Amino acid sequence: MLINLSNHPVSSWSNNQIETAQKQFGKIIDMDFPNVNPNWSEVEIEELSDKYFDDIILILNNSKEKTNAVHVMGELNFTFNIVTKLLNNRIICVASTTQRNTKNIGDKKLTEFNFVKFRKYNY
Repeated sequence: MLINLSNHPVSSWSNNQIETAQKQFGKIIDMDFPNVNPNWSEVEIEELSDKYFDDIILILNNSKEKTNAVHVMGELNFTFNIVTKLLNNRIICVASTTQRNTKNIGDKKLTEFNFVKFRKYNY
């Protein structure tokens, strides 16, 4: 199972990204990435990541998939906290990598991101 903890629900993913995720992890479920207040302290970020960690563990404990992972993309301090907690508990964490394509159309810039692969977080 792949838990998608990001601001980009699976419904917004490309077919390539969905197919790759299903091939590597089986079932995909969305978990909304929290709205992290920029004024919060490190303690508040830690408390929020503790709550999300507990929620993720509950979901993974019920998974029947052979390989489980968490796709984490979002606010950097929260991401660092949750990924560290998960890795310390031997839970695979991945980020999606993309190829960025930019086109200038008149005075506007159009940026398109094309999925390439999932890359594991390591430390």
